[in-house]
Amino acid sequence: MLKNQIKSAWRQIYRNTAHSIINIFGLALALASVFLIQSWVQNELSYDRFHKNGDRIFRVVNDWSKYDWQGMATTPFPLGPVLKEQVPEVWNSARIGTENSRLFRCMDAAFYENRGITADPSFFELFSFPFLRGNPRTALNRPDGLIITKSMARKYFGKIGRAHV
Repeated sequence: MLKNQIKSAWRQIYRNTAHSIINIFGLALALASVFLIQSWVQNELSYDRFHKNGDRIFRVVNDWSKYDWQGMATTPFPLGPVLKEQVPEVWNSARIGTENSRLFRCMDAAFYENRGITADPSFFELFSFPFLRGNPRTALNRPDGLIITKSMARKYFGKIGRAHV
């Protein structure tokens, strides 16, 4: 029975080639669109949800009508502490800024890094990034405190064994 249906479908495709190509192309385009949209939605809904309090973390953005900018990820520097102090729903805040081309020194070595961020000590009270070594509570307490990724440690200090991490 299935063999006869496949034969019949193949004959129909062969008889109406142009119509069949248009239908198959339309179906393929529709399926590809559905998969891409589903992938995008899944990414948006799962972004930074691995944090312990991910459902309570929000990002404040600015709209500057003077320059016709919308959704800028910049706010006045004092905003975080003021929100924490004056809005009871805000239980914590962390200010984050970008850094360009900084010199880092460790013992006898010096490195230039072209990208990085600066953050308040409260950053790791909000975000629960895993640490290989060190304490997230005290990592940013000193002005010269620095946190690097495992790949950055390899880049600057070579092979990292379990004892070094």
